[in-house]
Amino acid sequence: MRKNETRRRLVPKTSGEIGFKEFWNREDLVDVALPRNVTSIGLLAFVGCTNLRSVTFPKALKKIESDAFYATALSEILYDGTVEEFDRIEFPKNWCEDRNPVVRCSNGTIDFGAEPFYVKKLAFDGTKADWAKRYAPDHWLNRRVAVVRCTDGDIRRPLPKRPVQLATKGDWTFFEGTEYIPYDFERNIPSARTLAIPASVSAIAGFLDAVDAPCPVHAFEPFPRLREIRVDPKNGTFESRDGVLYTKGGGTLLYAPDPERRTFRVPDETSAIGVFAFDACPKLEAFEVPPNHPSFASVDGVLFSRDGRTLVRVPPAWRGALDFGEDREPVRVAPGAFRGCQGLSGLSFARLPVPTEIDPEAGPEGFSWWFDGLVGELSRLSGLREFTVGGGTFDLDAKPPRLRRLESLKTPKPILDNERRAWAAAKRARARRLGPPLAGRG
Repeated sequence: MRKNETRRRLVPKTSGEIGFKEFWNREDLVDVALPRNVTSIGLLAFVGCTNLRSVTFPKALKKIESDAFYATALSEILYDGTVEEFDRIEFPKNWCEDRNPVVRCSNGTIDFGAEPFYVKKLAFDGTKADWAKRYAPDHWLNRRVAVVRCTDGDIRRPLPKRPVQLATKGDWTFFEGTEYIPYDFERNIPSARTLAIPASVSAIAGFLDAVDAPCPVHAFEPFPRLREIRVDPKNGTFESRDGVLYTKGGGTLLYAPDPERRTFRVPDETSAIGVFAFDACPKLEAFEVPPNHPSFASVDGVLFSRDGRTLVRVPPAWRGALDFGEDREPVRVAPGAFRGCQGLSGLSFARLPVPTEIDPEAGPEGFSWWFDGLVGELSRLSGLREFTVGGGTFDLDAKPPRLRRLESLKTPKPILDNERRAWAAAKRARARRLGPPLAGRG
C-alpha cells in the first residue's frame, strides 16, 4: 500500500466511531486517514465534503452507514486489510452515492467501476480447495475476480460474453445475442426511433433495481428520439406492450419512450413505476387509470396509490399546484414523484409522513436527510418557486441550490416531533419481523 504519512489524521469526538454528520461540509478535507480504532462511520458523516478525494480505512472498520460519503469527490480508499476483509465490512449500496472509488487493499485492488472484473489479481493465502470452501459460486469474489493466486496454482475466470455493437436493419436498432445492455455502450444515437431487445437480455443498466434506481443514468439515454421498444416474447425478464418496457408480466413499468406522448394509461397488471419510467416523455400531461385498478388512481391527471396516501408521479408537463392540507390524510412522496416535472407551480404539505424507503433504524435524522434531498430535487424544477411544509415556506430560488448549501432548510421541528412516535412504532415492528439483528454479511 501507498504510504500515508502526509495524510491528515482525523480525531472523532467519540473514540472508535465517527458519528452522524460529524465532519459534514468540511471543504478543508482532501486526503484523510481515520484512527486505527474506528469501527463505524455514521450516517452522513462526511456529507458535503466536496474536496474529499481519498480516505484511509483502518482494519478495525466494521460498518459504514447510508450516505456516509454523499456529495464528496471520493475516488480512492486505502484499506489496511485484505480484499476478503474489506468484503466483510457492512455497508449499504448508497454508502458512497453513485461513485465507485478504487479500494487499494494489501493483497489486491478493487475497482467497482471496472467491467467485467472488479479485481484483476488477488493473492490468497490458501489452496484452491480452501477458496472453494470459503466462497460460494455466486459470491461476488468468484464472479468479479479475474485471477485468484492460491498456494497451489491460479484460479482464472473466463471472460463473460460482451455486448455486441448496435446493429440496424431498416428503421430498427437492435442488440443481437447479448445478455446485458450497459449505459455506456455507445453515445449520441439521435436517429434511433425503435429498439429491439432479444430474448438473451436479462439485465439493462439503470433498471436492475426497477423502482429504486441503482444509478443516476440508464441504458436508453443515448436514444433521445426513441418511440418504441419491442422485446422478444421469449425473453424471461422483460416484455413490451405498445412499445413500452415492463418487467415480465407487466408488474413494473420501466420505460415509456415517445417524446410526443401526452397521456398514458396504466395497465391493470402494473403495481410499480420505475424512477426513469417517464424520462422520455417531456410532454406527458396526464395519467389515465381504470376505475377499478388494484394499485393506482388518477386525480386530475396526477398518479396516486389506490388509497390516495402516496403521491406516485406528477406528469412532467402537468400544470398547476398541489396542496395537501390538514383536511386530508397525510400523503407520502414516492421516489421520483417529481422527476422532470417542469409545470408544477406550487407545492404544499401540512405534514410529511415517514417515507417507506427509509430504514427505521435511521431515526429522525434519516427523515431530516431525506427532506433535505427532497428540497434539493424540487429546487431543480424550473416552474416551482416555493415549497411549503408544516407552516414553513422555503425559497427554492436560493443560490446555489446544492445539498451542502441547504443547512438553513431544516425540517420544521413540529414535523419531526410528530414523526418520533411513528419511528418508534416502525422500529418495534421491524424487530418483531426480523428478530435479532444479524452480525454482518460474512
